[in-house]
Amino acid sequence: MWRLPACKSTTTPFGELPPQALDRLDLPYDQNFLTVEFSALQFNKHTKNRYRYQLTGLNGAWVENSRPVAVFTDLRPGSYTLRLITTNTSGIWSPHIRTLPITIRPLWLETWWAYVLYGLMIGGIAYALFRNYANRVRMEQRMLSNLREAEQLRALDAMKTRFFSNVTHEFRTPLTLILSPMEQLLQEDPEPCIQRRVSVAETQARWYAGMIRIGFVE
Repeated sequence: MWRLPACKSTTTPFGELPPQALDRLDLPYDQNFLTVEFSALQFNKHTKNRYRYQLTGLNGAWVENSRPVAVFTDLRPGSYTLRLITTNTSGIWSPHIRTLPITIRPLWLETWWAYVLYGLMIGGIAYALFRNYANRVRMEQRMLSNLREAEQLRALDAMKTRFFSNVTHEFRTPLTLILSPMEQLLQEDPEPCIQRRVSVAETQARWYAGMIRIGFVE
């Protein structure tokens, strides 16, 4: 028979049953210092009774004692089983083993749903870090793409400049060769009809030369 002096009232965590009638103990994490008293159902010469108890889940050793008490301190959250046997006054051990399952509930921070919450939080942080990393990689790739496009545009612009420079050079040389004789001809004071035609041709040639210079500067 079990006797737990600290749990005699019916308002304890053990419900409405007295401790002697319990078939298991379910305790919160802060009630993990236990003193379990027990007695053999033998009332004559009970001082000759000896006891052995074992708490599976803590250690597998049997503890023999002449006093009907077992003390356990600072039990970790988990499941245990208290096993007890006793002798009669003749020192013969009983073949019957009395058992009492004991459960120490963990602090809520150590419960399974708390670990699920921790996992969700860690997963959320990992996802946020991954998204941040992916965004940074995409931004870097976009910047590299923009740089490549800028390089291609600069190369294309340089090629266009070289091409236009070559073309304008090809046009400017003939125009220069045309303008010089026209200027000389106009300085010689030709006939009005010829002077008018040469002047028109010179004006057009100078206009083309000016357009070529403007295009080259642009």
